Amino acid sequence: MATVNLTQAAKLAGVSRVTLHAHIKNGKLSAVIGADGTRQIDTAEIMRVYGTLASDSVKGIVNHEQLTVNPLQAENDALRAELRAKDELLAERGELVQALKAQIHLIEHKPDAPDQQSWLVRLLLHKIW
Repeated sequence: MATVNLTQAAKLAGVSRVTLHAHIKNGKLSAVIGADGTRQIDTAEIMRVYGTLASDSVKGIVNHEQLTVNPLQAENDALRAELRAKDELLAERGELVQALKAQIHLIEHKPDAPDQQSWLVRLLLHKIW
């Protein structure tokens, strides 16, 4: 999920910043230092400690997250559809290769001549009859 600063986290949790600082200090809530040097709290961590997020505050964050996730999700869905199409094409090609191999085998297969007798047997049979 998204990380938010302490002010946003306080709004989402419905508690004060002082409460957040106290919970971080005593280990009830975990936070990380963001790239900008400020403390950041994952929204999943807020939900774990405080339960559901305050609905009014979530709208701004969710809209920001949707702007980031929606294009990526759309690209992911398109790539998955393309992969499925290529898998189907590959399966069709595999079936075609098997059919062609069977046809080549039939073309190359030379049936045995019907009971060819050795020259000695033919000679003996010819003289007897």
